[in-house]
Amino acid sequence: MTDEYSLINLRRIKIIRHPKLQISKNPFIHEEYFVKRKMKLKSLVAARNGEEMLEPYERETLTYGS
Repeated sequence: MTDEYSLINLRRIKIIRHPKLQISKNPFIHEEYFVKRKMKLKSLVAARNGEEMLEPYERETLTYGS
């Protein structure tokens, strides 16, 4: 019976916290807020994975497309 089932070690599961969404913001009206939030989430994911994070001027280039 132990061959079929095994327990998960809960200490190995990482806790991932997400920044709260401001419910008063509308994606069609407050577009800048959602672009900044998306960039912030990408940098948090990169930091968790040990990847190199974007410099501020690189974020601006991605955001504004210039």
